[in-house]
Amino acid sequence: MMRLLLIIFIFFYSSPSFAEFREVKINVNMKRPLFTTDCLKCHGSTIDGMKYANSVHGPNACSSCHVDIIDFEKHTKRIYIPAKVDCGPCHQKEAKDYLGSVHHTKSHFDCIECHSDIHYLGKWDRSKVEIINKCTSCHSREDYVESGHDKAILKGNQESAVCSDCHGLHDTRLFHTLGRGYSLEAREFYTKACFKCHGDKDLMKRNNLTTIAVETYEETLHGKIRK
Repeated sequence: MMRLLLIIFIFFYSSPSFAEFREVKINVNMKRPLFTTDCLKCHGSTIDGMKYANSVHGPNACSSCHVDIIDFEKHTKRIYIPAKVDCGPCHQKEAKDYLGSVHHTKSHFDCIECHSDIHYLGKWDRSKVEIINKCTSCHSREDYVESGHDKAILKGNQESAVCSDCHGLHDTRLFHTLGRGYSLEAREFYTKACFKCHGDKDLMKRNNLTTIAVETYEETLHGKIRK
């Protein structure tokens, strides 16, 4: 039986304190809530229900993400195909950061480009090795290995740097693809990234390193000009 449902959509903009409300009327043909088992009757050949149940998203029903499936009969008959999933309503900070990322502004990647195993994701244990593996699935591993940070990471030292420590995670900047020399903003950004670790005396001491790289840089003409 058709029911007329009034839904208020809340759209969040760049300021977290601001939201625009608008009313949208839609026809919903759902006699009961949609369960994951309903979806697996068709999608069970491509989605492992047990693995999904044990994933970080497992407690959610399919319709928690595929929110626009509002007419089950039309969907099962392929009359209605849902739109791409929007991860933003749950992952608001990551979504906001990603709007300025080179992966969004230049490459136009969706979340699934990196999180391709979205139905089976486990809870991230903050492992930096996972970040290396994810980034080097597209970017050259050799470039990172040449930096020298990899040896400590592979030995289990979580204080050594991986891609995201220098370039950001969801907010990776556009500097690498400017097509010209680094801008002043880029130079300052990466100088601060190096200083964050190599200027930290306690961090360097714990890892049997010194801050001499930062100290000698600041004594050069380039370091003095930067000040």
